[in-house]
Amino acid sequence: MADTAGHEGHWLTLAEAAAVLDVSVRTLRRRVTSGEIQRRRTDGRVLFFVPRAATMAAKTVTPSDVAVPVAVMAQTMAEEAAMAHPAVPALERALAAERERASQAEQAAAMWQERARGLEAQLALPPPVRRPWWQWWRR
Repeated sequence: MADTAGHEGHWLTLAEAAAVLDVSVRTLRRRVTSGEIQRRRTDGRVLFFVPRAATMAAKTVTPSDVAVPVAVMAQTMAEEAAMAHPAVPALERALAAERERASQAEQAAAMWQERARGLEAQLALPPPVRRPWWQWWRR
C-alpha cells in the first residue's frame, strides 16, 4: 500500500477522489484493492489519499473544484452543453414539458384508481368463492 509520508496530496471522500482522478467509483475501489490508492477510516468517514502527482496526471482539478455545490455544477454543465450544441436548450424545454405531462398523467392515474376503489366499495360484492383446484368442475 502506498505510504503517504513525504507525498503531497489530499484525503478525499470516495466521490471526490473519483471526480478528481476522473475515474469511476468502481475503478477507484479497484485501485484501493490493488494498492495504488490508500484508504483510511476517520470519524466514521472513509477517506482516500489522492497524491498530487496523480491529480496532475489525471487532469488539472483541485479539491476545491470538487467542493463546488451540485446546483452550480449542474448549471455550469448546462451552459457548457448549450454552447456545445445549439439543440440542447430546445431539448431541455422538451424534457421539462414531458416531465410535466408525466406528472399530470400520474395524477390522473391516481384519481382514476381512487374512483375505482370508491365504486368497488359502493358495489360491495361478496368475495369470489375459492375452491380447491380439484373441484374445478363444481360451479
